Amino acid sequence: MYALERAGFEVVAQCETGPEAVERIRALRPDAALLDHRMPGLTAAEVIEQLRLAGTAVPVLVLSALDDADVVARSLAAGAAGFLTKAADREVICRALERVARGETVIGDDVQAGVVTALRDAVAAGRPTLSERERQILELLADGLSVERIAGRLYVSAGTVKSHLQSLYAKLGVSERAAAVAEGMRCGLIR
Repeated sequence: MYALERAGFEVVAQCETGPEAVERIRALRPDAALLDHRMPGLTAAEVIEQLRLAGTAVPVLVLSALDDADVVARSLAAGAAGFLTKAADREVICRALERVARGETVIGDDVQAGVVTALRDAVAAGRPTLSERERQILELLADGLSVERIAGRLYVSAGTVKSHLQSLYAKLGVSERAAAVAEGMRCGLIR
């Protein structure tokens, strides 16, 4: 935080958990948000999804210790404006934060090749790109859980699960849960 303030940023909040980040970002609507990929309660991708569902358009730069292409792809698919690994130095992070605040997209050099490969593989396999939360909900649907039980398992409201279901159905090109499970199995998204 101190490094960001020294670089000329005004830090309006610092959060410990994903749900707290959603709450503070919705309330404060900063020019940009810097989120750790792994936060207690929600990943950065899940925070971004909840902000999107709530109609809160704040550009988010995700930092992660992982350069895993799937993690990067899920963050970007959820709507992240940028993704860097924690190996990036302070100056790179500050420049990236400025760029996402201006509406640009930033992907760290160390993760670009993995993202391109993952996208090529997904397109070649004819597999839709689901967010991390959509993938979790699809798996719970396959286990036969109701919307209410899924909500309880994921510590979200039934309305949030229904919103994710609508997005999931659209991505899979289906209109109901049994078809979503069948299409998810056909595409290799679930077993």
